[in-house]
Amino acid sequence: MWLSVVIKISTMDNQSWLSMHYYVMHNWVRIPILISLDRVVERLGSDNLTKVIMKALMINGCVLRDQIAQKLICFGVDGVNVFQGANSGVTKQMKENYAPHSIRVHCMVHHTNLAMQTLSGLPLMIQLENLLQTLHSYFAHSPKRHLEFTKLAQLM
Repeated sequence: MWLSVVIKISTMDNQSWLSMHYYVMHNWVRIPILISLDRVVERLGSDNLTKVIMKALMINGCVLRDQIAQKLICFGVDGVNVFQGANSGVTKQMKENYAPHSIRVHCMVHHTNLAMQTLSGLPLMIQLENLLQTLHSYFAHSPKRHLEFTKLAQLM
């Protein structure tokens, strides 16, 4: 069983929150599990964020260092310097101090969002988005059409 941790810092109500969850692969099925949702009240520097992350990975006050060192294979965060910085980012600190076999990965959802923002102004993308919205409206507002669509999708 392998462990992959995804970290996200977001702002809600002008406050900084650290949402941390991990994925466990079991029989080729990815199972997401929420670790913590913590409000970060101290500074958002990489040293403090690394401490907050490691605190969230504790059980009964004990960090599972051996488990993390052996099983943490992927550490996914967005591309901000505090996380991905080459000199002192959280991913570098995690790799050096806790998970030597892990790789850092830029959040795929964030990558996809950035790509869509870049492409959204192109005429072809506008037409494609309009087509998808029309199809969604057609199938979403009729239970009968939705059932037919589901049957067609299962045939493929």
